[in-house]
Parts: sequence; structure tokens; C-alpha cells
Amino acid sequence: MRCEEKLKQDGELLVEFLNKKSNEWTSKEEICQTFPDVFVATVEPHSHDICTYIWTVKDYVNKNIDVYKYCIISNSKGELKIPSKPELIREIKRKEINASKSWKRVWTLKKSLGLIGQITLEDYVVEVVKNGCN
Repeated sequence: MRCEEKLKQDGELLVEFLNKKSNEWTSKEEICQTFPDVFVATVEPHSHDICTYIWTVKDYVNKNIDVYKYCIISNSKGELKIPSKPELIREIKRKEINASKSWKRVWTLKKSLGLIGQITLEDYVVEVVKNGCN
């Protein structure tokens, strides 16, 4: 089976499972126990994540919302769920705040380089690549 087909199939499996959980947070351990042939739990003692493939599938689902009609969110414990409308609105606001903080950091970098109004950061990077750091 091709990788894209497997991701689509595993995404359907994960979305269906989380939908049945009726808006409950679901641990990665429970997902791995329920679908051990799909989401294989790591046995590495120093691993920081029980199953990184769950994140791959979650990202695939979220990039293909038009296909799945749902998105998957996670909390700080790494648990997953299909969000309710209010939860999804909160998640969108959280991501907007994070994106604005990231943009502020880029703006600060541009300011520190004295480039505001003179050249874009992209143009600066192209110039550095072409001419070196001299």
C-alpha cells in the first residue's frame, strides 16, 4: 500500500475512533492499545513520545479537513480529540496568537538588522546567499 493511501486509511480509522469517544480527550496509549497493528507503541526507555506516527496521522487529517470533515486537536499531555465548536474557536484563537508572536519575532529581527522600509527579510536572505556574508 502506498504511503498516501495508508495515511488516508489510518486517518479515517483515527477520526472514527475519536468521534466515538464523544468529545473526550484520548491518550496515545489508549489509541496504541486499541489499534496495535496501526499505531505501534515504542518500547524505547528514553523515547519522549509513545507513538510519533499518531502525530503524522493527526497532521494528515488536519491538512485534509475537506476530506475528513473534522480536525483533531491535542492538549499539553498529548491527548487527542475531535473538538466541539467552542473548543475549535479557542484553538483557532490560540494558534492566531502564536502566529502573531512569531510574526513579531520576525519583525524584531528585521528591525535589529535596520531593514524596515529598506528591504524585505526575504530579499536580504537572497542577497546573503548570492553574495555571501561580507
